[in-house]
This record gives sequence, C-alpha cells and structure tokens, in this order.
Amino acid sequence: MSTLFTKVSFFLGVLLSTINLVAEAQVSATIVPGGPSVCAGTELSVNITGILPPYTYKWSNGATTATIILNQSANIRVHVRGFSPNGGRRCANSARIPFTVVANPVASVSPAGPIKLCQGQSVILTANGGQTSSTYLWNTGATTASITVNASGTYQVTITNSTSGCNSSSTSNAVNVEVLASSFQPVISSNGPLTVCKPGTISLFADPGFSSYQWSTGATTPTISVLMDGSQLGAVLDTLTVTLTVSLNNQCSFTNSDGVILRSVRQPRLRAVDCGNLNLTMNDSIRSEVVLSHANEIQQYEFEFEESTNPGIFQTYISNSRWCKLSNLAPFLQPSKFYNVRVRVIIDGTPYCYGQICQIGIVPVTPFVQPSGSRLAASNSTLNASVFPNPSADEFQVVLRNMNADQPTLVNVNDLSGRVVSSFIVDSATGTVRFGSELKDGIYTVSIRQGDYQTTTRIVKTK
Repeated sequence: MSTLFTKVSFFLGVLLSTINLVAEAQVSATIVPGGPSVCAGTELSVNITGILPPYTYKWSNGATTATIILNQSANIRVHVRGFSPNGGRRCANSARIPFTVVANPVASVSPAGPIKLCQGQSVILTANGGQTSSTYLWNTGATTASITVNASGTYQVTITNSTSGCNSSSTSNAVNVEVLASSFQPVISSNGPLTVCKPGTISLFADPGFSSYQWSTGATTPTISVLMDGSQLGAVLDTLTVTLTVSLNNQCSFTNSDGVILRSVRQPRLRAVDCGNLNLTMNDSIRSEVVLSHANEIQQYEFEFEESTNPGIFQTYISNSRWCKLSNLAPFLQPSKFYNVRVRVIIDGTPYCYGQICQIGIVPVTPFVQPSGSRLAASNSTLNASVFPNPSADEFQVVLRNMNADQPTLVNVNDLSGRVVSSFIVDSATGTVRFGSELKDGIYTVSIRQGDYQTTTRIVKTK
C-alpha cells in the first residue's frame, strides 16, 4: 500500500511540474503592429499571454503607458509585469523591433477657401501632397487628383501612398465653396456697437473673397473705420447709413442697399445758465443740453451729483425729460454746499457717455440777511455788489455800486468749512478792490456787509 502511494505522489509531482513548465512557456509580450515599417503616428500596443492584470509597462523609450505613438524610427521593446494564477509576480519582455517610420503625405487643396462663385461658374480644386504612386479619394467620391466644382459645399480629399499605405486627409483645411444666388446681399458686420459716444470710431467688416468692394463712404477695402464726430448727414443728428456693393470675378455684383445705421450720441452737460451757477436753491431745477434721437426711441437723462467736499460719493437721478428738480435729490443735496454735476443721455435703456462736469452751489431759499435796524445802506435799500471774473485763475474784483459812501464795507472770504481765509475793508466811495490772488484752488463764500445789510455769493478759484 505504501508503495502504491509513493508511485501516485511521484506521478502527481511530475504532472504539476509539467503544467508549470507549460504555463511558463506560454508567457509572452508581443508588440502590435510588428513593423518593421509603420506610418508616422502609428499607435503601438502589446499582446500579453500567460500574465494576469493589472499590468505595468516600461517601454524602451521611457513610456509607462499601455500604448505609445511612434513618430520617428527607433528600436522598440517593452517590459510587462503582472501576476500568475496563484498571485505571484510574473513578467515578460517583448522582442526588440527596429521600427522604420514612414512619413505620411500632407494633404491640402488649392485654391484655399472660402471660394465664392457666380451662378454658372466653376472652380478646379487640386489635391496637393501626393506622390507618383499616390491615390486620391474626395468626399464627393471622385478619385482623381483634381476635380471641377460648380455647387456649394465643403470639399476635402484623402491621399494614400500606394507603396507604404500611409495616408492623410485635408479635413483641417477643407475648402468651402459657395455659389451665390442672385438675391445674395453682402454682410456688413462690426466687432462693437453701432452707436458710440461722439466722437467715436466704428469699424465695419465685409465678407472676404470678393474681387472688389465699394462702400458708400468711398472706401474700397474689405475693412473700414468710420469716424462719427457729428458731421455726418442723416435724418437725425449724428446718423449715417453705410451701404456696400461687392463684385465677384468681374462677372457679377451684389449690393446691401439697406446697409447699417451708425450713430454717435452727444455727451451733454448742463445748459449754460445752470453750469457754474452757485446760487441755486432747492426749489430750482437744472436742465441738460438737448440730445436728439431716432423717432419712437425712449429717451431719458441721468444726472449725477458729487459733493465737492466728499469726492467719490455720488447720487444719480433719472429724468424722463431734460429737467431735474433739485428737491428730488433731497436729502443728498443740501443748502450751503457745492456739487459737481454731469449728465448723460439714456436711449432705449442704454446709457451713453457723461459730458463735462459742471459746478453748482445751493443756497438757502432766503439768501439775504434782512436788516435789524432802520438804517439804509444805499438809497434803494439794497446792496448792489458784484464779484468778477468768476471763476478766475488769478484774482477777483469786488465792485460796489450806489453804496452809502459814509459807511465802510466789510468783505469776508470763507472756505467751505466756514473758516475766514481773507477779510478786508472796501472804501465805499471808491467802490472797488482786487483780491484773491493768494487763494488756493477751490470754492469760497464771499460775504459783503455794510451796516445791517449783507449779501453773499460764491466764487471758484481755478488752476
């Protein structure tokens, strides 16, 4: 019995060894395709037998991916590692193959597109990049090196070198052919809005591919720049309609007679009587200069206020007319303060550029201090005084008229904080004095008093 057991054990051992040897003999890694000649851009992969995943790869060019792309000749091999059925590590090396990379043809079509044709015209398209033994296949089904085209469409060709089998397609530079109908109108496009603040420049572009261009502005180039400075003719202020006529191969022409409408919008400011007025009250209204627009367009005006002593803090008011009542800005606007004001037009909900800044001043509703006694400063019971020029970059002049020559007149100049920066007496008999050359740029209050009567005004010292 023991002898039989020994013989069986020996037989099983020999059988297992034989199975292991067979399994080891089946381990392999084979590069596909095997070459040795391949087209540029060929993907190399590996056929693996006798090894279980997951695999790791190490190619002779240093790559560690399952596949590689070959673009130049080289000796290539790969080392693959994985696992055996019992969980052990197992690996295989491929044979080293001397690959020779054959360049692909570079397929292109001439002439390059886009190509426009008149009705009844045709164009010959020629494939480039082939060799004597190359074959051609167009997306129309044609197999010649050149084809004649008289219909709209996109055309491309695939070139195959018969000796190597390598091919290339002109997909990336396919040619678009367009046969224009008699109703065709050339497109006019722009890379920005067709309405700009005046003065502004608008660039217009025509479709490429025509033999000549004629714009209504007189320009003859595919791209033009139009200056909108308010000098254009049109039914509405600062409006210009631009049309375009193009010709093709001197055989047909097309016109965009509707064209495009270009506009420039004024940058208004306050009307002259309001700009620089430093004696407005909260009951007053200011008004913008007029900006004309197209008929049926909704037009509004936006007024922006900035307190002079608090720059950077703004309040805006949108009016459906050119008028802005100052009381609408309360409590932001207050008496005894000065404001920088600018205005812009809003057309169909689109705001355009602000105009130049105007300065206004707001005084109490009753700007004069009434006398406490019965004495009169002048025979007409009022102070007749003026300060000019205003604003001034140098000095100002106080002029008194019909004043009581027996009483001196006191003039105080205060800055916006109320601090007295200058004070002097004016001889009422002489009635004039110059001052202010030493003042810094800014806004000041000038108070002129004679006896119980006083009047106040604002002056602006500029650079």
